[in-house]
Amino acid sequence: MCADAIARRRRDDLAAADAVLRGAGYCRYFVTFTLRHGRGDALDTLIGQLSASLRKWRQRRGVRRILDDAGFQGQARTVEVLHGANGWHPHAHALFVLERELTPDEVETLERQWVDVLRKAGGDGLEGVALDVQPVRSGGGDGDSISDYLCKTGTAAAISHEIAGTGKSASAGRSPAMLLRDSSHGDRDAGARFAEFVAAMKGKAQMYWSPGFRAASSLDPADDEDAASEAEASGDETDDDAEVLALPAGAIWVLNWQSVRSDFLDLVEVEGPDEALRWYWQIRADQIQRRPSVPPGRRSA
Repeated sequence: MCADAIARRRRDDLAAADAVLRGAGYCRYFVTFTLRHGRGDALDTLIGQLSASLRKWRQRRGVRRILDDAGFQGQARTVEVLHGANGWHPHAHALFVLERELTPDEVETLERQWVDVLRKAGGDGLEGVALDVQPVRSGGGDGDSISDYLCKTGTAAAISHEIAGTGKSASAGRSPAMLLRDSSHGDRDAGARFAEFVAAMKGKAQMYWSPGFRAASSLDPADDEDAASEAEASGDETDDDAEVLALPAGAIWVLNWQSVRSDFLDLVEVEGPDEALRWYWQIRADQIQRRPSVPPGRRSA
């Protein structure tokens, strides 16, 4: 399977879905969920607070009343994690699909409900800041920009832009790819932060499509195997070396230095690129902490 083909398919699905929704006359809102954080906050704690708050916010009677009255159809949502001067900054971005526009009073109520949920989950947030609700205006290629933003996390293109310095500015915080880059240049703190990210995000999905979003857009986003099969049929499938080269800078050196390049290529072929990439990230985390890494399915001697 090809990881970049999967990422491209997800992005294309979302752009196509947004075009259908726009043509059908739906109102779309780009919603960002944040929470207050400090330098001493552990990422797994913040991720837990964010995940629990997202679930409880949507279940609140006041939130359900507003969204149901506005004809809420569904959402596509992703989680982004940055690390900066004030510590970890996990947040969620979502594309909401509604039958009508929200009133200013409704938006204000949604914001208050979000802050209240955060506080009850052990977190906090500033009213008017913690929840940002912005209407997506028709035309101007909105679908492409939204899909690029929601689907950027974890793609080879996003990683390459960040490593090349063409991604988000450093003032906004460093992404996991940036932390990995800096750790390879001798930044031990970046390495420790990257290892914390790997542990906190293990087993967690980065992209979520609600059933209502799929139904409203009249599209059925392909799963990873479908996307990879299409890439192979169209001749877009990359060879084993390209899978390795799609990794962040220094990946080949790391795999060769630990004598696991062949294990990595076998894992790509048997388990797919997502599992291979997860294992590579664990290799980097283990290398930083000076622990030996064992390929999945193999026990240490």
